Amino acid sequence: VGFHPSHRGWEAADVARPLLLAPAGDDPAAVQPGGALAQPLADRFGGACAAVPFPEMLHGWMTRGPLADAAIERDYQRGMRLAVEWLGERMKA
Repeated sequence: VGFHPSHRGWEAADVARPLLLAPAGDDPAAVQPGGALAQPLADRFGGACAAVPFPEMLHGWMTRGPLADAAIERDYQRGMRLAVEWLGERMKA
């Protein structure tokens, strides 16, 4: 799971497992849906890989965004639900 991902130094070919990308609005085009990193991952892993954008957020919102801001709180909660659901689907015992 990669919230507001930074992909410096690695490419889609370096990824061995499906990945959930959750880019902020100001993150590079490569990690946005259909981007130069996100699309090859989607092509390779199919529906197991996803890029879910958070266009109103800025890079760093999940780890250091002030939750007193209603929009950040909303997308923080949405992001946490997304991560838990995505991981839950892939880590069934």
